[in-house]
Amino acid sequence: MEHRKSLFLVGLSCFFLLIGFLHTVVGKEIKISSQARFNKAIAKYRLAVVMFYQRDKQLRHDKSLRQQITDLEVMFRSLSKAPTYMSADVQFLRVNIGKKDLEQVAQDYGVKDMPAFLLFNGGLPARDQQKNIAVLPGFVSRTQLQAFIEKHLQETIDEVMEEKAEARKRRLERARIRYYERPYYYHYPYYWGGYWPYWHGYYYW
Repeated sequence: MEHRKSLFLVGLSCFFLLIGFLHTVVGKEIKISSQARFNKAIAKYRLAVVMFYQRDKQLRHDKSLRQQITDLEVMFRSLSKAPTYMSADVQFLRVNIGKKDLEQVAQDYGVKDMPAFLLFNGGLPARDQQKNIAVLPGFVSRTQLQAFIEKHLQETIDEVMEEKAEARKRRLERARIRYYERPYYYHYPYYWGGYWPYWHGYYYW
């Protein structure tokens, strides 16, 4: 019986590890297609990293700029799969202002030069020491974007990680209690080739 309990707890731990692995594979990046979807995403997710950029028909004539934007998209997508950001449910949003009404979204937050990165915490844009909306402009590197995120969101990321760790402990403890308290029974071979339940040492006929 103790062996079965140990196997159950090991299996439960492996389940949580599998969920974490799948998160890292899937990633947390969404390509925004409209202003309504942007507003919905900002309201839904506690933490968000937003990349504003412009990819339109005019870009076809500038091969160098087109490649720079592609590289930036790849970096952004890769960073969205970082284990820390995945565990803290940080959502990465790509906003191409060359489509529909998304240019207005950038203007609403004072973004003029492309590309540019903004951070959101609880539905509100992160701000610098002067209370201005914090903006990271240009074709930045992964390291620069990470430093920008850590500067403005790291405290909240740590809080989310702690909350989720405590929640996992509580779920594991509840599962352990349910397992130890549930009744158990064994199956013994029956002479007709079937099985007959043996419950706490008693046969039920």
